[in-house]
Amino acid sequence: MADSFSFDDLKTWILANPDIVGGLIGMGGTLLNPAQASTSTQTQAVNLPDYIAPYVDRTLDKFEAFANEEYMPYSGSRVADFNADQLAGFQRYRDLDPNNPMQTQGGGIVGQAAQGLLDQANQRWDQSQADHYMSPYMQSVVDIQKREALRDFGTQQAGVQAAAYRAGGFGGDRHAIVDAENYRNLNQNLGDIQATGLQSAYTNAQGQFNADRAGATGAYSGAAGAGNTLAGIGQQNFQNQLAANQGLMGIGNQQQGLQQQGLDVGYQNFLDQRDHPLKQAQIMQQGYQGMPMTQTTTAQVGSAPSLAQQLISSGIGGYMMGSKP
Repeated sequence: MADSFSFDDLKTWILANPDIVGGLIGMGGTLLNPAQASTSTQTQAVNLPDYIAPYVDRTLDKFEAFANEEYMPYSGSRVADFNADQLAGFQRYRDLDPNNPMQTQGGGIVGQAAQGLLDQANQRWDQSQADHYMSPYMQSVVDIQKREALRDFGTQQAGVQAAAYRAGGFGGDRHAIVDAENYRNLNQNLGDIQATGLQSAYTNAQGQFNADRAGATGAYSGAAGAGNTLAGIGQQNFQNQLAANQGLMGIGNQQQGLQQQGLDVGYQNFLDQRDHPLKQAQIMQQGYQGMPMTQTTTAQVGSAPSLAQQLISSGIGGYMMGSKP
């Protein structure tokens, strides 16, 4: 029969193997009460450092106060009004008329002159123009010249007749031939007088026509030049008025610009005064930016041993103490 295992042997083994015994005790306690197994937790708390916390608190208070402020409207003017010079310039510009009387009159003269030049260019020398320009007294002058030629012929013919009579050839063939030649010459002379008179009258009439045409062309050209000059003066007057009005507007614009600068300065002053608390808070915030802003504290927390663990531990401890010699 094998040797029996006594309590003393168990005691001896426990004393010789404390690590194993401790592990068995822990396992036993867990098996007996799992919900109360030994645990350990670690907690951390993050807080502002004591040296910076008051400044951060005050800064946040300032930001909160600024955020809670009601809307503050600006009571001043933001845009400068038109001044008297600008208003006068506006009205003068409305009153400007590019078609002023001088330009209108000059344009009318130019138009009439141009039409007259066209009419002159379309005129041609013809019979109607010759009849119009030939002197009505031309025929009277020609008739006088014919009458004088007939009188001269009569005088010459009387001498011829007297000479023929004295020569005894009056009424003969020779006398007849001389008379016929004289009358032929008379008729030719009268025809030449008429033709010469007509040609002279025609030439004079054509010359007068050309002279009138040249004169009219010159007059119309001069009128066109005068009309252009008059229209140019009117246009220049308009440009002068426009330039004067632009100068007045320039002065008004400078005045308005200066007034607008004053309004802008006033509005900027309003913004600076309104935002002054916010800028102060921002300056404070910039003062501690970059500094360490957190500190961490750590706490170790463990759970109490279960009832079974306490009983086992107490029993073994008491046994160990009672077994000591």
